[in-house]
Amino acid sequence: MFLLFAFLWLTSTVLCLIDNKSYRPSAAELSNPSIYPKRSFYGIKSVQPDNWKIDDLTGNGVGGVALNFPWSDFQPTGKRKPCSSDEIEYDEYCFKPAHEALTKLYTDRQLMITAVLIIPPLWARKQNTDCKQANQNFCAPDNADDFGRFAGFLASRYNGKNNVGRICEFVIMNEVNAAEWYNTGCGNGKACNIDNWVKNYGNVYIAAYDQIKKHQPQAPVLISLEHHFDSVFDQHINARSPIMSGRTFLTKLAPQLGARNWSVAFHSYPPSLL
Repeated sequence: MFLLFAFLWLTSTVLCLIDNKSYRPSAAELSNPSIYPKRSFYGIKSVQPDNWKIDDLTGNGVGGVALNFPWSDFQPTGKRKPCSSDEIEYDEYCFKPAHEALTKLYTDRQLMITAVLIIPPLWARKQNTDCKQANQNFCAPDNADDFGRFAGFLASRYNGKNNVGRICEFVIMNEVNAAEWYNTGCGNGKACNIDNWVKNYGNVYIAAYDQIKKHQPQAPVLISLEHHFDSVFDQHINARSPIMSGRTFLTKLAPQLGARNWSVAFHSYPPSLL
């Protein structure tokens, strides 16, 4: 009798966990931009799907997905209005509705989307001529307000009310304490100025944060850091591919952000994944 009871209890628990109401927010939550949808503690918070079948995610307790939203895909030119029929106007500028079908697909399956906002378009980073690294996609933008406008467009367009899906969380650039991923114009033989690096990113973060909060006041706006956290790693600030410790980066950044409710997306992987 006890074994039967235990089996029934376990079965009901498993069924509860794979019920979408238990680990994913409701459609009503996802369509209300004034609230932050809630995931259950009893599932997998989020994954980077990398073309996994969506049924594999929804059927195994996943509550959300992390997706890259390259600025260059949404605003390949700095075109101002009037916009063409395949563009959307926001703040007098024209944007492409890139990745719209995928955003809607995940939202319709009640998965929360964490958007990683990366890759300034060429027109938005022309002045950063000291960024000499091979991958120019991660040169820092010239104008923080231009990036903020892009972030505001995403928060407005993908707010859950336009039948094109909902972005619930916004990560501002990727691993910004590593010049490989956020290069303000140093490395490859040119010394990095820690204060200038942090201030540059701080301006970009503030512009994005303020625009996002206009449209989704409860949405987390996150700072992405790679795994070198302790200040001992500041010794690599002038390496060929410079890094700054997460501790130093946040210590210098926090005063610049004032009363804004910032959060961190920390990539705590080891130096070698093998």
